[in-house]
Amino acid sequence: TTDVETSYDLKDDDVVLYDKAAKDDYVILTDGQFTTDGNTTITKATVVSGKVDATKGSITDVKVSGNWYSVVDGTCTGLKLNKTYDLAVYGNFAFDCEKTSGSATLDDVLFIDEAAPIDYGVGARDNKVEAKVYFTDGTSKTITISKVYDSENEDGVDAATYGDGDFDASDFEDQMWMFEMDGSDYELTKLEDGEETLSYDNYIASEDGDDVYLKDGKFSGDISMRVADDAVMFVKTDDEIKVVTGKTVANWTEIKAGSDTSISSASGLTDKTNGYNYIQVGAIVLAGTDDVPGASDYNYGYVTDNPVTSKIDSTNYTTLTIWNGEKEIEVTGKTSDIKSAAKGDFIQYTMATEQYIKVNAVKSVGDADDTD
Repeated sequence: TTDVETSYDLKDDDVVLYDKAAKDDYVILTDGQFTTDGNTTITKATVVSGKVDATKGSITDVKVSGNWYSVVDGTCTGLKLNKTYDLAVYGNFAFDCEKTSGSATLDDVLFIDEAAPIDYGVGARDNKVEAKVYFTDGTSKTITISKVYDSENEDGVDAATYGDGDFDASDFEDQMWMFEMDGSDYELTKLEDGEETLSYDNYIASEDGDDVYLKDGKFSGDISMRVADDAVMFVKTDDEIKVVTGKTVANWTEIKAGSDTSISSASGLTDKTNGYNYIQVGAIVLAGTDDVPGASDYNYGYVTDNPVTSKIDSTNYTTLTIWNGEKEIEVTGKTSDIKSAAKGDFIQYTMATEQYIKVNAVKSVGDADDTD
C-alpha cells in the first residue's frame, strides 16, 4: 500500500491549490508522489446538480442530467431515485453528494383528510388511490395518487398496495406528505425524520397513544416542539379542516389533560433555533370539537362594489369590496364559498383560512334586519 497524507499545511507543504478556493468546496486531491513535479495538487471538483432519473443495482450507478455516474463505494449512501442532489464528480465517478437545499418547500406539502382505493376504471387496474387533500394555501381538492415512496420503498409502490400490501386508509389519512406530479397523478413521499424532511432540519410526529398537550404554541407530553408565528398549520377537527398560522395556534386556549378538546395527533417539519425545534409546517388533529379553536367568530360587512372573479390554477376565486364598519377592505374566497353575494348585500363570513373567507349568510337591504 501507499501512504497518503490526510492533512496538509499550505505554508509548509508543497501544495498547489486552485484559485479562489473556498470553504465547503468539493475538491480532487492528487498526492505529490503521483504528480510529475512532486507537489500535491488540489483542484476544484465538478458539481453536477439534478434529479436522479435512474439507478443501477443498489445505487451503484446513477443517471443525473442525462449522464451516468458510478458511485464510489461507501459514498453517497443516501441517494434516492427521483430526488434532487448536488453530486461531486470526477470524470464519470461520483464521490460525494448532498440533497439540494430547498429543492422541496412547503408548497410541496399536502394533508390527507380521506383516502380510498379506486375500484373503477383504469385507476383500479393501476392500483391507484383517490384522496381528499388540503394544500398549504388553504385550497383543497380530490386527487389521484399513483405511487408512494418511503425509506423502505425507495423505488416506490403502487398507492393501493402501500403498507402491508392491502389498502389501509390509516396509512394515508391525517398525515402530511410531500408530493410530486406525474402528469395529472400525484406521487407521495412519506415524511420521516432522518429520511425525508424537505429542506427543514427535522420531522417530529406523535405516535398512536401518545399524550400531547399544547399551551402558548408549545407542545408537551410525549413530544416537544414549538410553533413558529409564521408557520403554516393544518388543523382538523371532528367536522372541518382549516389552514391557519402558527400565531393563531399560539393564541388557543390551553389543551391539557382533562380538557374537553384533546389532541389526537400532532406533527411538524421543524427548524432548530437556539436549541428548540420550531414548526414551520405542521398538522394537528383535534378530538372533541367540531370547530377549529378561534376560527368560528363571525365577521360582517356591506358589499360596496361588484364582485371580481379570477382564476388561480384550476380554482375560481371571488373578491368582494366591503365596508366593515370602519373602512373599505377587500376579502377573497373560493367562488363556491362566496354564495350569491352582490353589491348592496350584507354578508356574514368567517375565515376559511388565514387568507380566504367563507360567506355564511347573505342578506339584502330589505331583509337585513332579519337575523334568523
